[in-house]
Amino acid sequence: MSNKKIVFQTPWFHIESEQIDHVSYRTGPFYRLHLPHSVMVVALSSTGELILVNQFRPALNTDALEFPAGRIDAGETPDEAAVREFEEETGYSCPPLVSAGKGRLLQDRADTTVHLYYGEGALRQSSPEAGVEVKLLKPREYMDRVVEGQFAELPSLGVLLYIHWKLHPDALRTAFTK
Repeated sequence: MSNKKIVFQTPWFHIESEQIDHVSYRTGPFYRLHLPHSVMVVALSSTGELILVNQFRPALNTDALEFPAGRIDAGETPDEAAVREFEEETGYSCPPLVSAGKGRLLQDRADTTVHLYYGEGALRQSSPEAGVEVKLLKPREYMDRVVEGQFAELPSLGVLLYIHWKLHPDALRTAFTK
């Protein structure tokens, strides 16, 4: 019998409590954040620039520069969500977007999965959704911003490394054998 119960709920997420019986966790109820599964897209424009979005993030109370991402709607596949979110947020299309795998964020508190996509040769087809500013950065410009502390969205850095290693597995072997 499960002792899980929802203790707070919004249209975007809910929080569940559960009494965990595990040797490493016996301090009372555990609170788990349930978020919709989502997608994140790393894409290069037809001129080889990374396509990023700058948009307001209420949790930070400021704008944030990040890769296009969003939730997977009910009845939608991750592939469909990636195309939809990328086109909505950026106004670009990028056939095909290639699945680069999936992973987890905040695994100490949340049970959500993020599906990762990569594409090259994206072309502008329309305007981005309201409130979103598209930023095109050469990969080197992006790296410089990261090093200078102008890009604070840490999970995206892991996503870039993950995609690089998936697409260029020899780079991983070379990096760890020197």
